[in-house]
Amino acid sequence: MEGCKDMCFEQHDVIEFSSAEKIPSIDIHPCMQVLYMDKCVDVSTFIHWVQQFKQKVGEAGLCDKTRSGRPETATDEPCQEHAESVISDSCQIEQKNTAPKLGISKE
Repeated sequence: MEGCKDMCFEQHDVIEFSSAEKIPSIDIHPCMQVLYMDKCVDVSTFIHWVQQFKQKVGEAGLCDKTRSGRPETATDEPCQEHAESVISDSCQIEQKNTAPKLGISKE
């Protein structure tokens, strides 16, 4: 079952990439049918995904978008400076005490 899920994600990505490259959708699905055969997504799913990607033109990128609840990175310069400050102020450093001061995960 996991293989089917992976193949579905793969096809989703193929459609997203092809749409971003402005390949006509009428050309994409027949090629996918040859490649994926009986595992190819049906036409209604294909059309839904193409429409979804056309609405998001220019939004595709390699970087993750910020989301609520997602921790900010601790690798930018202000965060590093803050971390160094907190660490240098304390002789005993414990992760469970330091993480909340820095606003980062304890893990």
